[in-house]
Amino acid sequence: DDESQGPMEVQGQLTNVTYVSHRDKRSRFIMTPGSRRRMAWNILTLFFVCYDLVVWPMEVCFSVEPSSFMNFVAWCSRFFWLFDVPASFLTGAFIENELVMDSAAIARRYITTWLLFDLCILTLDWLHLLLVLPVLGPSAPVFRGLARLCRYLSLLKLMRAPKIYAMAVDSISSDFGETLAFAGMLQHSLWLLVLMHLTACTWYALGSSGTTGWAHESDVEFASVGRRYMTSMLWSVAQFHGTTFVFPRKTSELAFSLVVMLVSFIFYATFLGMVARTLAQIPDRQGIKEQDACNRYLNVN
Repeated sequence: DDESQGPMEVQGQLTNVTYVSHRDKRSRFIMTPGSRRRMAWNILTLFFVCYDLVVWPMEVCFSVEPSSFMNFVAWCSRFFWLFDVPASFLTGAFIENELVMDSAAIARRYITTWLLFDLCILTLDWLHLLLVLPVLGPSAPVFRGLARLCRYLSLLKLMRAPKIYAMAVDSISSDFGETLAFAGMLQHSLWLLVLMHLTACTWYALGSSGTTGWAHESDVEFASVGRRYMTSMLWSVAQFHGTTFVFPRKTSELAFSLVVMLVSFIFYATFLGMVARTLAQIPDRQGIKEQDACNRYLNVN
């Protein structure tokens, strides 16, 4: 990290663009987006986002009792997102193709972009903790319902994943177009797995509600958490490709199945098109690097 005063030039790693930034006296603690400290923070951000994305839907939909380790990670996650707000005030930002390291300009940019969103996520996290406190007692279903709602809404933090992913990829210097191409394929594959996971959790929540859902008729509700999840995931994967022995029973399940099939058809067609385009562009390394730099700039700005 460069702590010198005055103008500073940062050479773009994947392009030939030079970004010029200006520091003020308070900016000696400001991190550049590609610094090692910010890179480590971005990795932690992706970890907590992915952990919440996998664990929280299973806690809500499958009524999984949190273990000691899960409670420990949950507390770490709450404090991480709490400290992420001041960390965002201490990270340089690209404004009109210029890497700005001025603390006042960074604060204005953060306040007008992500601050309100981050405060909403923080409120939901701590509100959920308040609603599940034992002092409320087990005879308060309205609080349990609100706690579940807060859990689901907290997953909105996933909206930050593309930005963090773009910053992480931009911090990795690579001269190979194949690396960038396969990184894009990996990103789309992970989004596909995320969609399947959320679909499986929601499908079980629908099937276990009431007395006529598919989970009741299949006697899956009395099985272990692993079997219940694998049965739901089998149905979710089958909506993209394959067959399943689980079928909708209620009107809500039929409607959900129809929506999932339409979304999966569009997503799967888009995914195949992206893979074909990536394989065709692998020989054009320079073109891949320029397109990737443009996409990251649009994601960050």
